[in-house]
Amino acid sequence: MTTQSALTYPAKELRAKCTNVVDFTSEEFLALMQDLIDTLGAYGALGLAAPQVGVTKRVFVTNVDGKPQFFINPRITRRDGSITTKEGCLSFPNVFTRVERASEITIHAIDAGGEEFKAELTGMDAVAAQHEYDHLDGVLFIDKVGKLEKSMMLKRLRKVKKKFGIR
Repeated sequence: MTTQSALTYPAKELRAKCTNVVDFTSEEFLALMQDLIDTLGAYGALGLAAPQVGVTKRVFVTNVDGKPQFFINPRITRRDGSITTKEGCLSFPNVFTRVERASEITIHAIDAGGEEFKAELTGMDAVAAQHEYDHLDGVLFIDKVGKLEKSMMLKRLRKVKKKFGIR
């Protein structure tokens, strides 16, 4: 059981369009699921997507209420309302900004047991799922802000990476 570190921007995997998971029982996929859980726990984060640990597969996990939930091959089919929250990302350590997202979503996915499910998510559950879902399409939270804000965020990231020796 190996806990991976989250990749930091500008790692190429963070901009990749992920492919669907087809073999839910392979050793490689089961190891990925364990790595996602271990890494999520190590950072105490609300969510983590496979590309953040270097695997370009359509899977993420959220842990908003202390119960980790896997979303494999997810599809968001409905977005309603609006909520603006302060977001961070493990791939941008110590960088935060306000992001507007849908306050309610419907998402269809496959769970860790290989069963299809549909979830109606609201509030922080919806925000976390949308943030991680974006990762699967190579979209980052810095893409949700204006040019000036993005520039300031990247400057902050460079300072943090230099200070802590992060590559």
